[in-house]
Amino acid sequence: MKPILLTISLLMAGLSLSAQIKIGDNPHLIDDGSLIEMESNNKALVIPRLTSDQRDNIPTPLKGAVIFNLTENCLQVNIGTPDAPDWLCPNTSQATNIINTVLGNRIGTYVNEDGIETDFYESVTTLTDNGDGTYTYRNELGEEVTLGTEETITTMIQNADGSYSYINEEGVSTLIDINESVTSLTDNLDGTFTYTNEDGVAVSFSTNDIVTTLVDNGDGTYTYRNEIGVLTVIDPIETTSTLVNNGNGTYTYTDEEGIQTIIAGDQVTTQIRNTIQGHKIADYTNEEGAVVDINETVTTLEEVNDGTFIYMNEEGLGVTFDTNESITTLTNNGDGSYTYTSENGTRTTFSTGEVITVLTDNGNGTYTYTSEDGSNTIIDATETIS
Repeated sequence: MKPILLTISLLMAGLSLSAQIKIGDNPHLIDDGSLIEMESNNKALVIPRLTSDQRDNIPTPLKGAVIFNLTENCLQVNIGTPDAPDWLCPNTSQATNIINTVLGNRIGTYVNEDGIETDFYESVTTLTDNGDGTYTYRNELGEEVTLGTEETITTMIQNADGSYSYINEEGVSTLIDINESVTSLTDNLDGTFTYTNEDGVAVSFSTNDIVTTLVDNGDGTYTYRNEIGVLTVIDPIETTSTLVNNGNGTYTYTDEEGIQTIIAGDQVTTQIRNTIQGHKIADYTNEEGAVVDINETVTTLEEVNDGTFIYMNEEGLGVTFDTNESITTLTNNGDGSYTYTSENGTRTTFSTGEVITVLTDNGNGTYTYTSEDGSNTIIDATETIS
């Protein structure tokens, strides 16, 4: 016991005298900046080995205290305070630590596993309204970018009833019902298109063909679109037209639009037959005094549902035509004129108000010429005209 006390006493005396300790090999060599040095070629320094529970029972561990944690299996250093220790394994991901949080743009300091501290700051960006419809954005580096507000914004909102509300750039809302009939037109990329109707029936057609359409309007009429896009409404149940004897050798024909045309009596040569009773529109009295009832003629247009239609004329004769074939149209312009469109889209306009003259063979070698104003002139064909 006495030798041990003597050794400790000598050691303490040495500490008080030199304040430096060298343990191990070469005890006479110690660096001026060292308090304690250990040197050995075959021995190790073993620091206190504690579990986490044992470590937490240390009363007031100083900042910088070192242990080997048997639970974490790492060397730990207290980087906290005696009252609030913070044990860190420098060689693990726990090295990431934010300390010294301050006010201002600097929000913390990062200490890496080597104890090197790095300050980092909150990124500051600004967005300024320039008052002219544009905004200036300044990023963290102070670089500015001007943004325009000309871009349009649309929204699509799903409603609780399965429909959608589409709001365009001007704020106009349109209700879209996804339960409505949906058709599609697909470009096959070979010059043809495939149209699929609501029932899923697909029809392919070529854009090189002359395409016309005939659409059932659902009210007893049809809309025909020719090759150049001109629309004509067709009513299979024709409207009423009239032919009135003026009593002076002329007749007044009033068409479906109410436009009247004067026709000289000599021009009325068409015999009306096979009409349907009950549609009488006028009486015609010929040169012999015979009275003939004039009935409105009735025609029908029936869809066969295979892309063709059957037209039944006044005599009951049916004609079948395909809507894909080239069709010519005669359009009433509503001003007394008509426009005829041929198969190749060429239009010709003529007026029913054009002047009409008549030259009638009297059967006795003379002719009667009726001018535009209705005056008659007798021409003798046997005379020599120079």
